[in-house]
Amino acid sequence: MIRIKTRHRILNILVIAMLVTTTFNFVSTKSEAASGIDASGVVKCKDGAILRSKASTKGERRAVLKYGTPLIIRKEVFTSESKNGATKKWYRVTSTKGSGFIRSDLVKIKTYGSATAKSNNIVIYRKGAGNKMKKVGQLKKNSSFIAVMEAKAKGSTTPWYKVKVNLKYCYVKGSGISLSNIQSGAQPLPEEPEEEEIVQSPASAAVASGACTWAIAIANDNSFHYGNGKHAHHNGCYFCGTQPKSKQKHVVQWEKTYCCNPFVHAAYAHGGGDATMLSMCQNGRSYDWDTIKKSSLFIALGHPDKSTLLPGDVLCWDGHMAMYIGNGQYVDAGIEDKGDPDSQVWDDSIAVRTLTDKAYKSFKKVYRYVGAN
Repeated sequence: MIRIKTRHRILNILVIAMLVTTTFNFVSTKSEAASGIDASGVVKCKDGAILRSKASTKGERRAVLKYGTPLIIRKEVFTSESKNGATKKWYRVTSTKGSGFIRSDLVKIKTYGSATAKSNNIVIYRKGAGNKMKKVGQLKKNSSFIAVMEAKAKGSTTPWYKVKVNLKYCYVKGSGISLSNIQSGAQPLPEEPEEEEIVQSPASAAVASGACTWAIAIANDNSFHYGNGKHAHHNGCYFCGTQPKSKQKHVVQWEKTYCCNPFVHAAYAHGGGDATMLSMCQNGRSYDWDTIKKSSLFIALGHPDKSTLLPGDVLCWDGHMAMYIGNGQYVDAGIEDKGDPDSQVWDDSIAVRTLTDKAYKSFKKVYRYVGAN
């Protein structure tokens, strides 16, 4: 009896192992087939494109990809259940700087993959991936057409596919079709990754230059000063006449004062003309270290070699923010004064300063303006 039970136990283990192996192979094959309709593309935005951790502008910034950067496009991801506009679609991509998501209007597809698709039943095709997308038409059972990319509908785990029907691109639910003859349209990425240097587009550099010019002018205007403690525009802006309610009782609105964070913020708002930062100024808010590192307008550089800094780079450390203006100099609202216009402290409270090695070492992080995309 013991031998019989042992044999049965061994047989059971073998059967289970075979089932697990078969199931594993089936899932792997299905996964490989689903991801095999890859496409090739490039970044088409002149300002570059942000590679993010998820299909959202709130996704973590993984890299900034330059104009023309080659991409392997894995999947089209919809962020709306019923709208199919360019900003409502993202691509899951692979680049030389890693994988992530890029909004579809920043990418040009050069070569699609392909697969022979056949409808198992009557299949409805739509303008986007998802049951709430507008219906375009339907295909009869056993109709043949071409699938060019895998797609994902918002809030659904059911696979969808971008297909070509009557020379137009539309979308069908994957559960109603069968695929064969899968061919990738992906082109090999460059063997050597591009430099990790984070550069600005001409448009972003112009904004940063305008911010520097404005900040230098304020620093050289003796009527502006830091103030003494409570008497400064903390998170507010003199030009916008704003100040947070918690600080309004301390500051007379016509006082020409700035403390460090609002000074740099106002430079980008008024000198650079950045619409997002101007709107914040007008509502009595400004970037501090916590908000700048989460902003889509700036990207963290860490603490790079001082020689690689560009005009407009924002230098941060606990409780302080300054702006590099080029030629080994920076400008900031960095010294509290006693409210005496005739004092040297008043003159130095907002000023252009030399970025010595010792001064640069005191800053912990550097952020570069790259604009929103």
